[in-house]
Parts: sequence; structure tokens; C-alpha cells
Amino acid sequence: MYKQLLASLWLGSLMLVAAVQAQVGGRAVFDFLRLHTSARQTALGGAYISVQNTDNALALMNPALLNPDMHQKAYASWIDFLGNTNYGTVGYSRHYPQLGTVQLGIRYLGYGSFTEADAFGNRTGSFSAGDVALNAGWGRQVAENLSVGANLKVINSHLYTYSSWGLAMDIGAYYDYKKWDVQIGAVAQNIGRQLNPYVAGSTTEPLPFDLQLGITKRIPHTPMRFTLTGHDLHRPQLVNQDAEGEELDLEGNPVKDKTSTADEVFRHLTFGLEFLLNKNLHLRTGYNHQRRRELQSPENNGLNLNGFSLGLGLRINRFYLDYGFASYHAVGGVHHFQISTLLNTFQRGWQYDPAAYDYNYN
Repeated sequence: MYKQLLASLWLGSLMLVAAVQAQVGGRAVFDFLRLHTSARQTALGGAYISVQNTDNALALMNPALLNPDMHQKAYASWIDFLGNTNYGTVGYSRHYPQLGTVQLGIRYLGYGSFTEADAFGNRTGSFSAGDVALNAGWGRQVAENLSVGANLKVINSHLYTYSSWGLAMDIGAYYDYKKWDVQIGAVAQNIGRQLNPYVAGSTTEPLPFDLQLGITKRIPHTPMRFTLTGHDLHRPQLVNQDAEGEELDLEGNPVKDKTSTADEVFRHLTFGLEFLLNKNLHLRTGYNHQRRRELQSPENNGLNLNGFSLGLGLRINRFYLDYGFASYHAVGGVHHFQISTLLNTFQRGWQYDPAAYDYNYN
């Protein structure tokens, strides 16, 4: 009985958080928390919260995906990001029968090295800038086919001599409707606050809160799995607007052709398709409509691949390799690499079993 009660309270908290955080407009601090944590997520459009398997990098986005199959799973991922910046994540998870599955993780975004100069242009040295978040996650099955989870994040950002700290959490839920072979995930991300601003005495800024709902369905009689994920569901409008509601382009000029209702709806959606070829190889592709619309080129709008993504997952013995590519059109694309393994496979006497540890193939 207590499990059903806990599940009801957990799902109710998601709706409460959505109501509290449903502000529109403004800019968020620590926006690197929106970046992809899994190469699989990158390949499938950028939002992927509704499949529970052994990819614990996905649990940084929805902690309800943590499960016993992730016991002693470690991973590291790295993105050659835009503008010579580097973004990476590492994590380790462990299962405790009485507690659930826990995970410790770190994500880091480095902006590189910069030249320091005085007011007259004389070089005086160099400095670096970067963002980091320490993550502690927990997930547990609380009812039949229902799991819940939470992440706690301690955030720090340093830009030259300026530094800021923040504290955030994620609340997630996952339901596996086995009768229809449908999986559903929901998560409220980055609930929290900036503890201190970069400049003493200035106003603190909001965090990049996001409310997401995803559904995954195995297409019958095919080796394909389709995923649809809604993001920023607490914000009806995702287009760039001024204080009076006038739609603007990226240069701040009024847009003559207004965004249609259908376009606004699709800005909230990402689409992903996995081809489950066998237990050792997956192919993936995705589409992010918001990314395509925001970064489209008026001179070459219909011929670019902006918003599309692709990737693959490969298992070689005890190692799992994932790759994802996302196109950003004129500014290029990002390449996301990930390697993971179950550390208990390195114990003495372990032998490779093709049927065991079938990563991402449930």
C-alpha cells in the first residue's frame, strides 16, 4: 500500500512543480545543464527519457531510469562541441537491494583558454572559464512497472574572476506498460536556484527548468523502436519575443511571417528512431524541430540537415561504444563519443557470454 501512496505523491509533485515553474521569458543561468549527457540522446534528437536499460548516462536526465541492471556500470562521454569548447560527463552506478540504485556523476563544460589584457591592449596573461555540476542520483521501483527517481546537483561556474554556485534537483518517473510494449517517462529538470550571483549585490537568475514527457513504442514485427518526447511543456511559447509579445528573429528584428500554431507545437517535440539490428549493433536517427527552426538559414532553408541527428551503438566484448552526431548547419555539427562497461565483468573468472549484459537491447 505504501508503494502506491509514494508513487501517487511522486507523480503529484511533478504537476505541482510544473505549476510553480511555468514562467515564460527571461534567460537562465547554468544553461549547460541542458546539454546532452548520452551519445544515444544526441543521436535521437536531444531529448530521450523513456527507455530503462543499462545506459546510466541517460539517468542524468531522468533519474527514474536507474535500475538494478546498472549495478557497477561506469561510463565516460565526450563532445567536441562548438567553438572549440569541450563538454564531458562521467558516472558510476551501483544497486542496493534495500535502497535502490544510486549514481554519482560529473558533467563539465570547458570554454578554453583566453588572453588577458589591460585597458590599453597590453597582454597580461591568460585565464580559463568553465562550468561543472556534481550529480548524486537515486532510482527505485515503487510499484508494478513504475519507477521513480531524483537527482541532486551542486553547480559551479567560473568566468575569469567571477564565480557562481547553484543547487538543483530533478524529479522523474518511468512506467513500462508491458501489455502494449510502451514505455513512458516524465521528468522535471533543474528545480532549484542560483545561490550567489556572479557579481556581488546583483540579482540571482533562474535555472533552466524543463518539464519533459516521453513515450517509446516498439513497432510490431519490425526491428525498430520509435520515441516521441515533449520538452519545455511548461512554456506555451518557444519563439523569441520581446516584452510586448512581438516575435523577433535572432538579430532582434520583427518577424513578418508569424509562427503558425502547428509550428509552435512541433517546436516542443523531438523524434527518434532506433534500428535494433542485433544484440551488438544499433543504428539511430532523430529530428529536433526547435533546433532546425532557430538555426535555419533564410538563404538555404530547405537544403540543409540542421535539426537532424544520427548515431550508432556497438558492443565489443565487455565494452559498449556509442556515437552520436547532431547537425547545427552553418556552425557545423557536434560529435558525441561514449564508452561504458560493467566493472563486475573484470572480476577473476568472468567469461564473455553473448546473451548476458545485452546493453540497450531490451
